[in-house]
Amino acid sequence: LQPLDYIYIAPMAVRDVYVLGNVIAPSRVNYYKGITLMNALAYAGGWTVNTARSADLSKVLLIRGELDKPWVSCIDIRELYQGKALDIYLCPGDIIYVNNKTTRFGRELVRAAIYTYVQ
Repeated sequence: LQPLDYIYIAPMAVRDVYVLGNVIAPSRVNYYKGITLMNALAYAGGWTVNTARSADLSKVLLIRGELDKPWVSCIDIRELYQGKALDIYLCPGDIIYVNNKTTRFGRELVRAAIYTYVQ
């Protein structure tokens, strides 16, 4: 080290949730205790509707954990806003990826979501 050098130690815990894909304003949302999937989607302005590339609300991904071995859940958002399912509490570092209606599914979709997050 040299005089006047700065040392930055990044915090260990990720304190954000990421909302990516086909939403109005893809963004990093500050995590707080009690934040839900629908809260995070609202912070991102919601999803696109009535366009050629509308959001596929039946295949919204929740990605949690390490990026090399993520835990992935496919969620049908329509069931949440129709009251047929309970909203999901988020954890710090969660990634929500809203897919387009016309795109892929499965491992390829998970890779696309992680790639978008890394960018």
